[in-house]
Amino acid sequence: MELNKKADWVRNPTKKIVILYIVLTFIASLLIILAITDFFSENPFQMKNVLMFLLLIYPIWGCLKLVRNYTNNTKD
Repeated sequence: MELNKKADWVRNPTKKIVILYIVLTFIASLLIILAITDFFSENPFQMKNVLMFLLLIYPIWGCLKLVRNYTNNTKD
């Protein structure tokens, strides 16, 4: 039963957790883009950077699921 308590923040997130997760995901995604591309001298939306953007789908998907869980829990 301990495993269910650890995953409780995903199923029943608070507003603080949602905001913190979104901010951390945004900062991490920005740092990944800056690290992989030469962001200040070239366009990051090039064909050679497609893999980087595919890797960013998972954190964004996690944000969307967390926000969806939060909105579903606060409707009640």
